[in-house]
Amino acid sequence: MQIAPVFGYWLSFVEKRKKDMTQASITSQFAHRLNNDGTVDSICRDCYITVTTAYSESDLEPGERDHTCDPVLLEHYKKFR
Repeated sequence: MQIAPVFGYWLSFVEKRKKDMTQASITSQFAHRLNNDGTVDSICRDCYITVTTAYSESDLEPGERDHTCDPVLLEHYKKFR
């Protein structure tokens, strides 16, 4: 059974993707988080929801572009800032 080498390859792939994440993901309105399954989450820095999930950062853009923060969530989080 060849599970260990495949799993090891997957871990190195995920680690490489983490290193390849762009600086833009740090400075934009959305934080990008790489998941263990190779997908990337886009998280709004204002309302803290996961806006979209995709297999590449470039595929996150439509969801980010269409996102509108929930005013109730914004009001809630304003108490903690």
